[in-house]
Amino acid sequence: LHERVLVLSVEVFDVPYVPEIDRIDIQALKGGFYKVTVQYGFKDEPDIPAALALCSEKGMEFDMMETSFFLGRATLIPKVGSEMVYWREKLFVMMYRNASTAMSFYEIPTNRVVELGAQVVL
Repeated sequence: LHERVLVLSVEVFDVPYVPEIDRIDIQALKGGFYKVTVQYGFKDEPDIPAALALCSEKGMEFDMMETSFFLGRATLIPKVGSEMVYWREKLFVMMYRNASTAMSFYEIPTNRVVELGAQVVL
């Protein structure tokens, strides 16, 4: 187990921008676990490394080259005979595969990411 484990969640609000002073919320849990909530407005550009740099102002330092990010990734599998028309399933799967990854969307360094995957049959 890592020395310090953060469970990070991102919230996007219906306001254009969230000020940096309100961007981070840190809650200490038991056993070296922390819950960190990063808040963005709908026009803000999500940047997790920059958000984690704001944690140092609240007493939690990070070295990005010693931080591991564990991300979930789903692979969608179309199924013949499901409730959705098959061509729509194929189109949805294609669009899902072409979407940017969480790693690139949140600007997380690629050499610091471990992806955990699952297959989801539609």
